[in-house]
Amino acid sequence: MPFTPFHFGPGLFFGIPFRKYIHAPTFILANVLLDIEPLIVLITGINYPFHGCLHTFAAAIGVGTIFGLAMSILERSMQPVCVKLMLEPDIKFSKLQFVTAGVLGTLLHVLFDSPLYSDVKPFTRLAQTRSMALLTRLRYTRSASG
Repeated sequence: MPFTPFHFGPGLFFGIPFRKYIHAPTFILANVLLDIEPLIVLITGINYPFHGCLHTFAAAIGVGTIFGLAMSILERSMQPVCVKLMLEPDIKFSKLQFVTAGVLGTLLHVLFDSPLYSDVKPFTRLAQTRSMALLTRLRYTRSASG
């Protein structure tokens, strides 16, 4: 099955012990975040690999960085709940700690999926992925016609 909740386990296993150094909720959610790609493929039925461009190390770094920054913005509203659930200590985290948590979480996801699924190509550059080629083609088609 290309889309599972099993990434919560490693997220909790590694995130909780390091919650004084990285933002654990960001790390845990980042471990699951990349499975949005196979979920979209399953729901829409598009002709696209379950583990496409998001399941590369290059994309994981980019997605993790953006996710970490977004979580740092949302921290104020989430902190009371996270402290009650003991997911994070009652301390202020820096943006770097959020970004580090996001990047490490998405990289761990790709690392764990790599030996399990044959369509995961973690070292593929984004420009070589089928989805990036499709997006580039769509962009040039639109610019040429309009």
